Amino acid sequence: MGRCLKVPTTLRALFALGLISSAGIMGSTSLTAQTVIEPVAGASGPQQNVVADKPTVRNVAIFVLNRAGKPYDEKVAPLEDLIAARVTDLGFSVISRETSADSISRVLGKDTPLDAAMDKDSSVLALASNLGADYVFVATLTTLSRSEDATNAYGQSWIDVKDTLRVSYKILDHIAGGTLASDLVVVTKKSRKTKNSELGVDLNDLLDEASVMLAGSIQKKIDGGKIREVAGDSRQVDLIVNCTIQGLQVPDIIKNDKGEYVVSDTICKIGATNVTVLYNGIVIGTAPGSFKVSKGMGKIRLTRQGAKEWEQNISPRDKMAINVDLEMTDEALARWMKTTEFLQAIKSGEKMTDAEVEAIRGLAQTLRQSGFKVDVKADGVAAAGLMSLWANNQK
Repeated sequence: MGRCLKVPTTLRALFALGLISSAGIMGSTSLTAQTVIEPVAGASGPQQNVVADKPTVRNVAIFVLNRAGKPYDEKVAPLEDLIAARVTDLGFSVISRETSADSISRVLGKDTPLDAAMDKDSSVLALASNLGADYVFVATLTTLSRSEDATNAYGQSWIDVKDTLRVSYKILDHIAGGTLASDLVVVTKKSRKTKNSELGVDLNDLLDEASVMLAGSIQKKIDGGKIREVAGDSRQVDLIVNCTIQGLQVPDIIKNDKGEYVVSDTICKIGATNVTVLYNGIVIGTAPGSFKVSKGMGKIRLTRQGAKEWEQNISPRDKMAINVDLEMTDEALARWMKTTEFLQAIKSGEKMTDAEVEAIRGLAQTLRQSGFKVDVKADGVAAAGLMSLWANNQK
């Protein structure tokens, strides 16, 4: 009699729900399925090991908003606990609230209301990237309403009460920011008030039922193929960042075939080094250079001593190059003008004296030590067989 094994279908990674008030956040979740081996009933003999393919781990950043009104902020935490408990039962791990809150502080700033930030795709995706999430889940406590219908009949009077809770959600692709799935769940409970008694509805019961319906809705979306897979290797790209200083330039000084240093008619821009690069609130290195960043919308910020901060929302592609002209502060610009004052008087074609050559060599060293570099790479000096005084003293 042949032997066979039954391997259960690999669990799909589901999206975990967390909850925050307008000032808080729960973070991201991930699930790694384990291989399970089950013999078919009636099979005999030694069992063979059959290994199921491991599913792709899905990380999701979860943001829950309360727009039903400030009085219901205190009900956000109970709903958070209810949803987290149900997700945990499915095998998910929920990131700590402290880690998520720290991410908000770095990416959005301490004074940015989360509710307002969730209306901007760039902020949502920046947070998701910061937390390493493949998807963004935004749930909203939309409305909590009550209607009453008074009745008088047969010498009796009572009021029929209907409480309705609405919770919406949407799931975003962290790469493009498009909505992959969305839904609205509505929970309704009825009760009756009389002269002598009131059978009221416990709001926690509404929250409990809403958490069940949300989890069920999300699972149906995943089972229905609404959530496309995100390949792990495709999440990062190379971003190249180069910086120059806006408005700063110097004439090139070249050595001719007679050994004389002459002022060229070529004007060289001033490049900036040691520029701190932050992506979605996290320092990833210093420019110039190439950096690994996540695909999708993100925010890059450049900071440097003596220069004004520069930031921009971007959607990076692989090998994408960003060339930024940083603007100097007024104080730094004044120092530059004073340091390079003697260069303002020299003219194209003028032969430099030995003293002037030494002064420029000293200036080149000062610039290098201060994180500046005279850009002579693209000026054709080497192609012409000439030597730039700037380049020779910046190594």
